[in-house]
Amino acid sequence: MDNGISALFRRLFHSLRTLWKSGKKKFAAARIRFQNFKESKLLNVRIRGIFSTPPSGGKPLRPESYAKGRDNSFPSGISVEPTRLLTTGQAPLRRPARSVRLSRADSNRIYPQSSPQMIILASASEIRQTLLKAAQIPFEIRPARVDEESIRAALEAEGASARDLADTLAEMKARKIAEKDPSALVLGCDQVLELDGKVFSKPESPEHAADQLRALSNQTHRLLSALVIYDKGQPVWRHVGTARLTMRPLSEAYLQDYVARNWDSIRHAVGCYKLEEEGVRLFSAIEGDHFTILGLPMLPLLSYLQTRGFIAA
Repeated sequence: MDNGISALFRRLFHSLRTLWKSGKKKFAAARIRFQNFKESKLLNVRIRGIFSTPPSGGKPLRPESYAKGRDNSFPSGISVEPTRLLTTGQAPLRRPARSVRLSRADSNRIYPQSSPQMIILASASEIRQTLLKAAQIPFEIRPARVDEESIRAALEAEGASARDLADTLAEMKARKIAEKDPSALVLGCDQVLELDGKVFSKPESPEHAADQLRALSNQTHRLLSALVIYDKGQPVWRHVGTARLTMRPLSEAYLQDYVARNWDSIRHAVGCYKLEEEGVRLFSAIEGDHFTILGLPMLPLLSYLQTRGFIAA
């Protein structure tokens, strides 16, 4: 008799526990649906969820890794974290979706554009400062001190490409400042010159500059300009622009005179020339974006800043 009553109570307890679990799941699902409804009303956009993966051609950034020769960006040159595409400061919607469409008005509400955010430029380059000023971009200068030679030597020993080298140096500079000020929006930059697989550095002396110009004379080389942005202590966007430049044959007399006249300026320039100065006379053909050659690819940078609402669109 006692065994029968015990079995009955066990079955009853099991049934009640099953009903309680089922009700708990339904309540949780209803709460999620209600929260999604509130968020969609708040944003006033037609939302069917959030990207579980970025659109074709894009990949989420890996905070502690480098590009390794791949362009981690959307086709337009913009990389964003997929969970932050719709909202800022809110949890992502729980239900996966196939597409999200935002109007310009909705985008302005999601990314407020009333007060441009100050950018920290982790570079002492005067030409980069001039370009940002001309574009009316608010910025502050905080040059990053990193051991470029050691980083360059380590990467070259591992067989890293020129693209990886430029991207890594730009990220290291941005990270250096972001570690000191995690709340800042930091822009790191670097430029690398490559000729037939060999990476050139800034000249150490007039003689070194003359040697580099002899090697570049009558040859086509590549300039790779890398940008990396850190926001809230994490890398959120990167871009590497490439330009190809063909230098005309240089006579020894002109080469020596050029270095002597321009040493104070070209000593800070990879390749020993500046296109905005007499260096333009060295070339017979140029392929690529002018801003990339100057060391700051402005168009993809401005596109990203406008999309994220850091500057007015």
